[in-house]
This record gives sequence, structure tokens and C-alpha cells, in this order.
Amino acid sequence: MNLSKSLYTKAIQCPKALWLKKYKIDVLTPPNAIALARFETGNIVGELACKLFPNGREVIYNPDDFNAMVETTKEWMDEGLEYIYEATFLYEGILVLVDVLK
Repeated sequence: MNLSKSLYTKAIQCPKALWLKKYKIDVLTPPNAIALARFETGNIVGELACKLFPNGREVIYNPDDFNAMVETTKEWMDEGLEYIYEATFLYEGILVLVDVLK
């Protein structure tokens, strides 16, 4: 089980919520309109960040294969790419996606 920043925050707030999110997602209430609007705002901010730091590449999000995302990040870092959007790191089961890595 990988632990992202948002899942870590959820666990700090309510350990049971984390357990439900990972093992019994079907019992959770789907996101409401406010949560969906927040998600969309996050997408807009991400797009603006890419414009602020142009000429980078985005690691394609794949929740089924974070290892591939980590490998892509490493390859691009080794190539010396100046900006990597959604750079992905995994350390001792802790998953981190960086909005913009320079």
C-alpha cells in the first residue's frame, strides 16, 4: 500500500477514514459538487503552473503503476529536463507527486 500526501492527511484526521478509503471504498459517499469544484480548481492551477514553468514534460498519472511514473521521473531527471510536472517519487511506501520539479 502506497501512502500519498492526501491519504496521510486523511489518516491524521481520521484513521478509520483512511482504512475505508483503502479497503471499503464502496461504502463511502461519492464527492459532492463542492469537492468536484475543488478538484477542478486544482486542475486549473496545475495548467497555470505549467504555463509559468514552460518547456517541461508531464508524467502521465497512472494509479495502477506508480513505479512507471517514478521511472519516468528518474529518466527525465537523468536527461537533465529542466521542469517535470507531476514528478513522482516513492520512498519506503510513501508516494509523493510534485506539481512542478525544477
